[in-house]
Amino acid sequence: MTNISSYAKDNKSLHSKKIIPNVKMEKNIIINSQNKNPYETDEMLNMYLNFHYGKSFFDVPNYLKALTDIAIRHSSKFKKALDIGCSVGRASFELSQYFEHTDALDYSNQFIQTAKKIQSNEAVYYTNLIEGEISEYKNVNIKSFISDTTKIKNILFNKSDACYLEQSFSNYDLILAANLLDRLKEPALFLKGISQRMNSDGVFILSSPYTWMEKYTDKKNWLGGITPQGSIITSYDALKNILSKEFTEVQPPSDIPYIIQETSREYQLGIAELTVWRKK
Repeated sequence: MTNISSYAKDNKSLHSKKIIPNVKMEKNIIINSQNKNPYETDEMLNMYLNFHYGKSFFDVPNYLKALTDIAIRHSSKFKKALDIGCSVGRASFELSQYFEHTDALDYSNQFIQTAKKIQSNEAVYYTNLIEGEISEYKNVNIKSFISDTTKIKNILFNKSDACYLEQSFSNYDLILAANLLDRLKEPALFLKGISQRMNSDGVFILSSPYTWMEKYTDKKNWLGGITPQGSIITSYDALKNILSKEFTEVQPPSDIPYIIQETSREYQLGIAELTVWRKK
């Protein structure tokens, strides 16, 4: 149960925090506002750094840590993992503690370059919006959540399109796709090609809130949330139809909550559906 009173208690000293006017931190944040990719902005970078590395709210665990914990429980081989749609890298760093090698891919160059900075132990600062024009500085400290930082050198971060991966990205024992599916131009193409990149008995972890939007995916390519000729097709229906040819579903779908902070008093609550698949 959400503990709102605990949250209020934790934040009663909000006005005593070190706060600053909103500024662009050119040295630490890569700003590319002219790129059509909506994730190539300083606003999105700040939000996702906080989502990955900031504190948890309302007793909801860190989403990326929760997913990697589930992935590890279902894995039996730990040679090679792929974190596809890795964003700024939290799940990749978590996976590096267990796998000999982790490939981490995202379509946002800004996210990838920031993850590389964290990996190389460079100072990465971001701003967290409090209200209006007031923000506070925060920083990412990898040692606060990774026990063995020597293993993070085994992560290879790359910018890549999930629908058109190079053939070299293959032979994985685990593939994690967190909040990726409903942001792809061709999600069915992605799903149909995923098995060829996995080893036999490999595990595919897919988690998505299925928030289909035409600005990301043409409606003709939506997997679910559609009613062709009066019938109802959910995203899970489509997943089963595509993946069951090459995979066995390991467990029934389950809900994984996550919270993205927008300001000190406004939050996004999402409920992703988690499905776990094992290659036949």
